[in-house]
Amino acid sequence: MKIRSFIISLTVYPVILFLPVTRDQSAFAQSDPQACLACHKDQAGIMQTKHGIQSDSSSPAGSGKACSACHGENPAHAKSPAENPHPVRFGKGTVSALAQTQACMSCHAGNRHLAFWESGPARTE
Repeated sequence: MKIRSFIISLTVYPVILFLPVTRDQSAFAQSDPQACLACHKDQAGIMQTKHGIQSDSSSPAGSGKACSACHGENPAHAKSPAENPHPVRFGKGTVSALAQTQACMSCHAGNRHLAFWESGPARTE
């Protein structure tokens, strides 16, 4: 019995170890800023800010959410971007100022440097 178990372990465990790891590629892409930057090259500057610090778990890049931390998730976006935009896009006329502000405040609420957020260009009225 021990020999049989030993033989099974020699054949089964190595096979399990070398099985390809399957990941939902759309979920992977949303957690990898480089996947986003493959199309959005003009947005690469964000990676030079505090938002792009991968060693900081409180930053979008370090949180494992990357771009989707601010833009929201849309698994179909990578396959068909025009038909499947992310829920939050930044800039005038893309989505409401309220939605844009809520995306920022989901992390920055309570930040004393943003105490007057609502009175500046980010106001929601």
